[in-house]
Amino acid sequence: MCGMSYVCSYLHCVFSTKERQPTIPPPLRERLWPFLGGIARENGMKAIWSQKEHHRKMTFQEEFLALLKKHHIAYDDRYLWE
Repeated sequence: MCGMSYVCSYLHCVFSTKERQPTIPPPLRERLWPFLGGIARENGMKAIWSQKEHHRKMTFQEEFLALLKKHHIAYDDRYLWE
């Protein structure tokens, strides 16, 4: 008899507008998060990030650099923020 195991994987998707320009108007942004959450649910996933609150503690750039360092991913500063 085989033992059963449970696996829980977290996937952090990062996307942005060009040059991180605030081109998505707030009313559309408020509709966008539930839409993305619905896509996640349809694919058996659960969306857990609330970016507005999350980025009060750490900027996008700080978080991205921390993820690269944590997972020992080599990067060149010259190409990160173009």
